[in-house]
Amino acid sequence: MEVRELGKKLKKGYATKLLNGKLYGDAILTKTNIYAKLIQDLLSAGIDIHYISNITGHGLRKVMRARGEFTYIIEKIYKPQEVFNFIQENANLSDDEIYGTYNMGQDYAIFIPKKDIKKAQAIIKTNKFKSIDAGYIEKGPRQVIIKPKNIIFKSNMLDLR
Repeated sequence: MEVRELGKKLKKGYATKLLNGKLYGDAILTKTNIYAKLIQDLLSAGIDIHYISNITGHGLRKVMRARGEFTYIIEKIYKPQEVFNFIQENANLSDDEIYGTYNMGQDYAIFIPKKDIKKAQAIIKTNKFKSIDAGYIEKGPRQVIIKPKNIIFKSNMLDLR
């Protein structure tokens, strides 16, 4: 279910309060982060960026957008913002549906060699963003495995325009 569709179904519409006191309408209008300076800083520091995925529509399925045959194993995820819990509950979405549609707070993925992680995380922090070493990639079938939620998205589940 789309966020606007849900807004129409709610008794108070976009003025419905979330548990944290924020209005639903305000929560869904939270601005998107812009990462251009961060990426430039990482490249300038010699970080070997292999792949970047902006996780917007298509949720965490979008991690496997690269054309290669790789399995993306996600071992750690951020706790989702309250608005995602609200959408999941009020739209009756399963974990598979919500994590396959929304980013759930994981809005950007940068794939780098293990040796560069600590250095990259320091640069990320300097740019006032948070980061986690979320997992790893291995050769194998094109899929995303989200271990904390016991979810597997296969390549046929990624229907990008």
